Amino acid sequence: MKAWVALLTAIGLAATASAGDREKEKHEHSAQVEAKFKALDRDADGQLSAAEVRKDETLTSQFASLDLNIDGLVSRHEYLAKMDVARQPKEPR
Repeated sequence: MKAWVALLTAIGLAATASAGDREKEKHEHSAQVEAKFKALDRDADGQLSAAEVRKDETLTSQFASLDLNIDGLVSRHEYLAKMDVARQPKEPR
């Protein structure tokens, strides 16, 4: 019986550590996405123009899909929403 309790405790601690690691990865990823947006936003107006992303081939090709309201600009909100979903580490199954 004590062996089972010890095993279940160990499994519980491992699951907690894994959840904490995933949260840390998500936070780090979000910080990286935010930093990239700030680096791309050369005029610091809180939105990206096609000219600002021109040097990034991936963003240039995805610009229309990032521009959710079709105003010719990608807002910080549009960028973060799309990039956080697209690049978040996969949850283990």
